[in-house]
Amino acid sequence: PAGLASAYEDTPFTCKILQAPQEYLSFALSEGLLFLMNPGETSAPLVVPNAIFKGRRVRELCIDHAHTTLSHAGYCKTLDYLQKEYWW
Repeated sequence: PAGLASAYEDTPFTCKILQAPQEYLSFALSEGLLFLMNPGETSAPLVVPNAIFKGRRVRELCIDHAHTTLSHAGYCKTLDYLQKEYWW
C-alpha cells in the first residue's frame, strides 16, 4: 500500500485526484488507497497507477494475482475479476 500511495503522487491523473478530491467525486481515498466509486455497486475497484514495483508493472502484478487467485480459470473469468477488483 505504501508503494501505491507514492505511485499515486507520481502519476499525473491520480495526483490530480489527490490534490483536488472535491473535483473527482467518483473516487474515494481510504487508508492511502484510491478506489473508484460506482453508484449502485457493492464493491469499489482499486485504482492502479501506471507504476513499476520491483521491476514489474503494478498492472502486470494485478493480472498475475488474478490469474493465480482464480486457479487459471481462463481469460474471460480473469478479465471479469480484474474489472471488478481493479481500475486503470
